[in-house]
Amino acid sequence: MLRSAAAVALGVFPTIAGAQTAETPPPAATQQDLPATDQATANEPVAAPTVIKLPALAGVSLRVLEEVTSKTAVIGAPVHLALARPLYVTQELGLPAGTPVEGIVIHAAKGGMGGKSGELLIGAKRILLSEGVIIPLRSFRLGPAKGQSNEGVAFGAAVAGGAVGAVASMFIVGGSAKVPDGTEANAKTSAETPIPVIYLSKLPVMPALVVASVPATPAPATQPTPNPTQGEMK
Repeated sequence: MLRSAAAVALGVFPTIAGAQTAETPPPAATQQDLPATDQATANEPVAAPTVIKLPALAGVSLRVLEEVTSKTAVIGAPVHLALARPLYVTQELGLPAGTPVEGIVIHAAKGGMGGKSGELLIGAKRILLSEGVIIPLRSFRLGPAKGQSNEGVAFGAAVAGGAVGAVASMFIVGGSAKVPDGTEANAKTSAETPIPVIYLSKLPVMPALVVASVPATPAPATQPTPNPTQGEMK
């Protein structure tokens, strides 16, 4: 009898212990228990963009780097230009002043007999950052762009001229058309261009546009509503 009771006890107690162990819920997982890859993904910062788009019709301030004259200019010859002011792509990134810009002689004719003046037409062609990163330009004009209140940025101006450039104002000197070196000019981007960030420089934060406040128009004075009984005999 004692052996039977012992056998029963040995058979029962392990079963009860096993049942208790199975019913105990596992401890909740903590941040430390997560796999290393999951922790890295959760703490990883948002990646900065690698390409930023420069919109079409963005204003570009230019400067002529060498004199161009109808005496020596040849159609198709390059004209050396550069950014006169930084060209911002974001508030802090862009192309610095002095970035080379490709120009071209569109038309040139020497002065002739009878006081005929020389003719000269040049245009801004593109900003070449690499063989695969090209910012095309259009609407070339001599002189600073009108209505610019930010350095190197001008949006919303009316577009004029052809695909390469527009007729530029020319200086007539001794019967020859001449554009002196250092002459300021302006153009616009002709198409939206994605620019890899590696080609952009850190620039001073672009100042905010200054917009003149318009005084509010005073509301017209209201006339008192006449009393319909006024003046009636009572």
